[in-house]
Amino acid sequence: MDMAKSGCVTGKNRVQVAIDNMALSYLEIKPKFVDGARKEFEYECQFFLDDAGNEALQDCMNRVFTDWILFESDVFDSSAIQNYLANFGGISDEDRHILEQVDSNQAFGFFRFDGLFEDDVNGKGVVVYDPFAGMKISVRSEALYEIARDGHWSTGAGVSMRVAEVDGEHYAIGQFFAHDRAQFNEGMSIVIARMGQAYNVSWMLPLAMDILNPDGRFSKSRELRTVKAA
Repeated sequence: MDMAKSGCVTGKNRVQVAIDNMALSYLEIKPKFVDGARKEFEYECQFFLDDAGNEALQDCMNRVFTDWILFESDVFDSSAIQNYLANFGGISDEDRHILEQVDSNQAFGFFRFDGLFEDDVNGKGVVVYDPFAGMKISVRSEALYEIARDGHWSTGAGVSMRVAEVDGEHYAIGQFFAHDRAQFNEGMSIVIARMGQAYNVSWMLPLAMDILNPDGRFSKSRELRTVKAA
């Protein structure tokens, strides 16, 4: 599954392929850790993963759970990426090179949507402005490109997603993201994001709780969609 820097395999960029390979390895040993992870997750966010009663809602909850395990939890007494690189065999040099970088800088962030890009070198993705870093970046993601294009996202709207930088390029990673129809500096999303910045913690779970929990601030206005990997 080696890929050229600008290449794609079935619509996935090389960073997503490396993450998928890791996720599949964890899936093979899921019975060893999932019960403890589930209890900790449900305690933190009050998602009861077998009690959604709604297929789309259940799918979104499971995607948040997966992203939490892979990128935010301490289920393995270290990051999931560090545990994978230290204890699993058969990892390609390419995947190791990618995942070491992802582990060092990935974060769930809030951005202003500034448009789309598509070219032969960088593929497809979205152009966003990071209000906390004060910089505009191009984020590679075929899935987000298609959703933003088909959904006619307005320039200036808010988007929350997990981003990692690999070899100087930015990639959307993981399975959970949120698009705010309000302008990025007018909705509640930026308020929650600022609180996360102030306390230096990820705000993925607080945002997901507000969207997915029945009494969440965004539960009445949400529109849930299942999408392919970034």
